[in-house]
Amino acid sequence: MDDDAHTDPMTNYHSLAGEERRGSLELEQHESPPRGSLEEPVLDPEGGRPQPPTQRPGMDEDDELDEEMLDQGEQVMSILKPVTLTMILVVFIVKSLERLNDYEGNAFSSIQAYEEKDTDSTSTKLGGSLLNAIIFIVLILCVTVVMLVLYKYHCYKVIYGWMIVSCTLLLGFFGGRVLFLLLDAYNIPFDYITFFYVVWNFALTGVLAIFWKAPRLCNQGYLVAVSAILAWALTELPEWTTWMVLGAVALY
Repeated sequence: MDDDAHTDPMTNYHSLAGEERRGSLELEQHESPPRGSLEEPVLDPEGGRPQPPTQRPGMDEDDELDEEMLDQGEQVMSILKPVTLTMILVVFIVKSLERLNDYEGNAFSSIQAYEEKDTDSTSTKLGGSLLNAIIFIVLILCVTVVMLVLYKYHCYKVIYGWMIVSCTLLLGFFGGRVLFLLLDAYNIPFDYITFFYVVWNFALTGVLAIFWKAPRLCNQGYLVAVSAILAWALTELPEWTTWMVLGAVALY
């Protein structure tokens, strides 16, 4: 009897399955992209087979690198512009207030324990400025703890209201102080009714521009104004206290 007649049907089935498996592996190796390619193959929605990767017309690696560097340059410039404008504004305010011979301002005199004098010794200035720096750090620590507690218990409305009140006082009180000193420095006549009206509108518009809706240029302008006013207020600190506070904040 012939040998093919005695062949097991299961043996024929396994041999056919093995041939199909080898054929499918060869097909996948033939259609798969080479190793090290940057783009993954795109599947055809109809047949499900991978399609060759598509590239942007007219773009090579050098063009993509130039475009990435251009985006990074734009990000750097977006930071440098407001910082430079803030520094120019602060320098203008400080130089303008030098016209006032009798001006000895200090916006933080109410929270300072030591008032620096030229006649004090070096040890006295060092100890007094250290005490002032400790007071500043304690205040910053207390505000931070309160903010964290409010955030932990989801008191977002309280935090939001706190920030609105702080911004209003900064723009209204410190901004009004800057305006008053500038008017005095340049000897510009101004009545009190108009002065308070301008300061009130400046503060209210600033709060709306920062915390609500406003044109982008208006929003950015008020953010620069807030930074400049706060920076000017810090320049009113005595020299020893300024450096000691900067060092303490850096360590904190």
